[in-house]
Amino acid sequence: MISIGLNPLIFRLLLAVEPRISKWSWVAIRSEKPGARANVAAIRCIQQDPGAIVVGYGPVGQTVTRLLAEFEINPMILETNVDVVLELQHRGKQALFGDARRPEILRAARLHAAAYLIVTVPRADTSLRIIQAAREV
Repeated sequence: MISIGLNPLIFRLLLAVEPRISKWSWVAIRSEKPGARANVAAIRCIQQDPGAIVVGYGPVGQTVTRLLAEFEINPMILETNVDVVLELQHRGKQALFGDARRPEILRAARLHAAAYLIVTVPRADTSLRIIQAAREV
């Protein structure tokens, strides 16, 4: 019962601490290694410029991706869950692992060649940072 009561507090604390911890190089390297391998393979296999870039593959991102496919637009999906990225790549979708708040991720996704950037992440502050990063590219 105590752990159930502590969970919300622990998660709030982790959300506050995560940006600071992720700046430590050894943490960043360890957490991004599987995603980096997935990205290397994906970048080699990219055959065409993305018509759109969809940031996030949650329920909204999945719906947007499906609608784009109906209009024959093949989007590049940016996702922070490496398992989702690997599954998408396995299904033949263009997907990269990474935080879209980082301009180098947007460059790797070839933002310059995309007609649309669709941000589907649920947090407004994160969405704003992604848009700011996109403007830098």
